[in-house]
Amino acid sequence: MRFPFFISLFLLSGLAARADIVALPKRINVKDGIRNWNTDLVNQVLSDIELRKRGLIECAELSELEGAYFCAATKKTYVNKALVRASMFSEGSEGLEKGKVISTDSKTYLEMVPLILGHDVPSEALLGFWTALNQACERGETCPTPEEKEFFEEIVVPISQKRSQFVVITYSLESEWYQTVTHELMHAQYFLDSKFRETTDKFWNENVSEADKAKIKKVLGQGYNQNDEFVMKNEFQAYLLDSQAKYSWLKDFAPIYRDALIKKLTEAGVPPLEVL
Repeated sequence: MRFPFFISLFLLSGLAARADIVALPKRINVKDGIRNWNTDLVNQVLSDIELRKRGLIECAELSELEGAYFCAATKKTYVNKALVRASMFSEGSEGLEKGKVISTDSKTYLEMVPLILGHDVPSEALLGFWTALNQACERGETCPTPEEKEFFEEIVVPISQKRSQFVVITYSLESEWYQTVTHELMHAQYFLDSKFRETTDKFWNENVSEADKAKIKKVLGQGYNQNDEFVMKNEFQAYLLDSQAKYSWLKDFAPIYRDALIKKLTEAGVPPLEVL
């Protein structure tokens, strides 16, 4: 997930109706295709009043990273209502254990839906969440929302029938799209490219001082579970490598570690994906 740099908490109110969800038949090229896709989506919204009211989520596989599916939404609340609970199930947060299905009337859910700028949820968490949610529904606890039901039935389940491992990443036109895209792409690489992940983990273990690790965890603990080492390493590299690293939560650490990590990844043959 990606949080705004300055977090302010909102309550869910007056959100738009459920958006249309479309799985695009062609892959999107990361380097030059994502910018064009974003421009096309903006033009669609500007030219279609009904689309602005109705909302749209488009999902497509990325050409350069097998198993990475990017979903672009006209508003962040559309995709958040479909994926916030899955993201929390995947990562947890400070005070919330991962692997738990939260209710839609919980404080966490109500705060996160208007807030989150992007998601990154791997297939094991997506499918684990969907199973756990439906089991919770059978017990009369909490059931899929219409947005979750449509997104999982239209996007997640069909992908799972084709691939054993994949990741869904998202952004919206309301976010600082370039930063969110580059941030979530780094998560996709970390999940899907074992060499990228191993190189990043080794860098964290061997090149980041223990004092800086403690400071980084404290900063990231504003939105993530700082006791989850996997999440800390994953968010460390994503905030360090996205396009706005010098302004992000880890801005104090970008001058020290960003170029060094890029060099290590490049030498390992897995440089960060580039978006023009």
